[in-house]
Amino acid sequence: MMDQLYELGVVSNGEGAQERQILMTEEQWEIMWESKKFKKPSVPTENIDEEIKMERYAEKDKKAAIIYTSTHHGNTKKLIDAIVAKHEVTLIDATKETKADLNEFDIIGIASGIYFGNFHKSIISFVEDNLPDEKKVFLMSTYGNATGEKEIRSVLKAKKAEIAGSYGCKGYDTFGPFKLVGGIAKGHPTEEELQGTVNFFEGLLT
Repeated sequence: MMDQLYELGVVSNGEGAQERQILMTEEQWEIMWESKKFKKPSVPTENIDEEIKMERYAEKDKKAAIIYTSTHHGNTKKLIDAIVAKHEVTLIDATKETKADLNEFDIIGIASGIYFGNFHKSIISFVEDNLPDEKKVFLMSTYGNATGEKEIRSVLKAKKAEIAGSYGCKGYDTFGPFKLVGGIAKGHPTEEELQGTVNFFEGLLT
C-alpha cells in the first residue's frame, strides 16, 4: 500500500515565505520534524487544498458597509452597484438614514459625488455622527471636473480613522452652468471605470 503523502504549503527561503508544493511520506515528515526544520500539517494531501482555500476565504470574508450619497445623475450609485453585483455589502443612503450602528463592520466605504469641491453635506454629517473612532475606511467619489476630499478627510482624521484607499472617476455632470453646454463628462462612469471600482474594492479585502 502506498504511503500517505502530506503537503507542505509554505517554505521559508531565508528572504521571506514563498508558497510552493512539497509532498512527503509519513516517515520523511517524521525525519524533518525531528530535525525541527518543518512542522507536519495535521491533514493529509487530499484535504489540505480545501483547508487552504477556507483559510484564504476567511481572510477575505470581511464585513463591509458603504455609506453613500448619489443625488445628481446616480453616478456614484453606479460604482456601488458594480461592487454589490459581486460582493455582499451593506448599503446606507445618507440622504435617507441619519443613524446607524457601524461597530460590526470591518471596513466602511464613504462614497459621494463631489459638490462644490467636497463630499455631499449629508455624508459629512452622517460620518461625524455615526462613525466610531479608529475604523478602517475607504473613499469613493465621482465628479464632473475634479475630486475633492479635504473636508471628509478632516472629519476622518478627527475620528482617527485608517484610510485604506481612495477611488474616484468622472461622472456625467449637468449642474449649474454645465447644463447650458449639455453637461460634461458624458458617458462616465465607463465600463472600464466600473470595473476599476470593483478591482479597487477587492484589493482592500486582501
